[in-house]
Amino acid sequence: MQLKYLVLSLIFFPFYLQAQPSLKPTGFSFLRIEPSARAMAMGSAYAGMNGDVNTFFYNPASLDPSSADVVSVSVLNYLADARATSAAYAHYAPKVGILALGVRAIGYGDFVETGCGDSAQESIDCTPNKFSAADVALTAGLARDYTPHIRYGVNVHGIVSRVSEYRASAVAADFGVVYHHDERGVIVSASALNVGKTFNSLGETKDVLPTDIRVGISQKLRYMPFTVSVMAYNLLDIKNEEADFSARRVLNHFSFGGEFRLGTAMSIRLGYNPLRNEMLRVRNRLDMAGLGVGFGLKISQFRLDYGYNNWSSAGKLHQLTAQYRLK
Repeated sequence: MQLKYLVLSLIFFPFYLQAQPSLKPTGFSFLRIEPSARAMAMGSAYAGMNGDVNTFFYNPASLDPSSADVVSVSVLNYLADARATSAAYAHYAPKVGILALGVRAIGYGDFVETGCGDSAQESIDCTPNKFSAADVALTAGLARDYTPHIRYGVNVHGIVSRVSEYRASAVAADFGVVYHHDERGVIVSASALNVGKTFNSLGETKDVLPTDIRVGISQKLRYMPFTVSVMAYNLLDIKNEEADFSARRVLNHFSFGGEFRLGTAMSIRLGYNPLRNEMLRVRNRLDMAGLGVGFGLKISQFRLDYGYNNWSSAGKLHQLTAQYRLK
C-alpha cells in the first residue's frame, strides 16, 4: 500500500501545476486540467469567454445560445502514459435555460507493485502485482438569463478517483454569474468552483477539493479582430499567503490570453500564465514555461481547436478539441 501512495504522489504532483496552478496541494487535482484546447492556448484566461460549450467547466453562466446544440470532444496528452479526455454537450430548453452535460476523465496507465522481500529467494518467488489509476468527473449544468445582460448558472459534479481497489469520491458544485454586452464586446465573469464534500479519501488524510474563486474579463477590440482576456484565479489562496504585495506575488494570481480572428474560418490564440512559469522554468536561462499557443479552424458546422503548452524540461502538452453543431 505504501508503494501505491508513493506512485500516486509522483504521478499526481504535476497536476498541482496544471490548468490553474496553485502552491496549495489538494485532492482531486485533475479537476484543474484544461478540458478545452482553446483554453489551453489562451493560458487558461478563459473565464470571460463564450461561444464554446466547454466554457461551462470554468463558469456555468458562460453557457449562451451560441454554445447550445454543440457536441465537443477533447483529447490531451500528458506526461508518461497519462491521457486526459473530456466531452460536453449543451441544449437550449425554452422556459428552462441552457442545459449542459460533461465528463472529464484521465487514465494514468498501469503500474507494478512487487511487494517482494529482501532475500534473493523471495525476489525469485515474488509475482509482481499490477494496478491502475484513473479519475472521472460527471457534470450537469444549467444557465439562465436574469436580465438581457446578466446570466447566472450552476454545475453539479460527481467525482471518483481510483488507485487499484481503493476509491475516493466527492460531490461538488460550481456557481457563476456573467455580465455581457454584445454591442460593446465585453464579458465580465465571476465563479466559485468545486465547492462540495468529500465522502471517501485514498489515504488516511481527508482529500480536499480544489475550491477556487475566479474573476475574468474579455474585451473585443473595436477596430481590430482581436479579443483580449484576463483572469484572476486561486483567490482563496490569498488569505493563506504571507503578507506579500510584491508585483510578482500579485501577478501569480492572473493569467492572460488573446484570440486573433482571421475572418470566420480561423483564429490564432496565445496566452501566458506567470505562476506556471515560476514553478516550472529552469533558472538562469530563457525559458518559455507558461506559454500557450494554438489555433482554431471552422468549416461549416465543424470546428477543430489545437492548443499547446510549454512545460519546460518536464515536457510539452498538446490538446485537440473537435466540436460539431447539430443544428
